[in-house]
This record gives sequence, structure tokens and C-alpha cells, in this order.
Amino acid sequence: MSARTQLADKLTTKLNRRRFAVIPAETLPDQIDAGRCAVVVRFRDYEPAPNALGNLVASFIVTLATATTDPRTAEDELDARLAEVIAAIDSFGIVWTKAEKVTVKAAYPGFDITLTVPTTPL
Repeated sequence: MSARTQLADKLTTKLNRRRFAVIPAETLPDQIDAGRCAVVVRFRDYEPAPNALGNLVASFIVTLATATTDPRTAEDELDARLAEVIAAIDSFGIVWTKAEKVTVKAAYPGFDITLTVPTTPL
């Protein structure tokens, strides 16, 4: 099982399914369900682990997006949901470096969360 699939599975298990739809693929669907945020797990690259021969560090961008387009409502929803996603990531002992505000598919407000995960070679 790939590191991307494992991360998506962990997020699916940890996040409330009524509020989040975890998508273990590179692209966001054309529509996000109202009342749920999309969490898209995108693999970026592998690098050698700094002090463990044969191990790797996998980099990901986890995109959190909402279907809410009203700016005030979207901000409030994203702030609350970002806290939940970060808490889930932290609970796995995964290192995240930043959460950057983005607009997804030119319509959906969201955040790109950059993180790294130690893994073993493929």
C-alpha cells in the first residue's frame, strides 16, 4: 500500500465522515458536497531520510476545501475544520510545516497543508 493511501486511510478513520470527505487522489472533484469539506491527499515527492539508510521521507500536500462560497461563512467553517484536520495529523505524529490559504478550482476556499511522513522504500 502506498504512503498516500495509508495517509488517506488514517485521515478517513480519524475525521468525522459527516463533515469530511477524504479523497485519496490528485484532483478535487468538480463539486464538493454542501455541508462537508473535501480533504484531498496529494503526493509530492520522496527524499532520503537524513539519518536512516534505506528510509525515505514522503512529502504531501493535503488540501482542505469547502463548498461554502460566502466569504464570512467559509472563513468560519475553514477555521474550525482546519483545526480538526491539524489535530488528526498531529495525532499520527506526522510533521506538518504550514497551512496556506488557497482557492481550489477557482471557486472553493481552502487550505493547502504541507507535511512530511517517514516511510520505507517502495
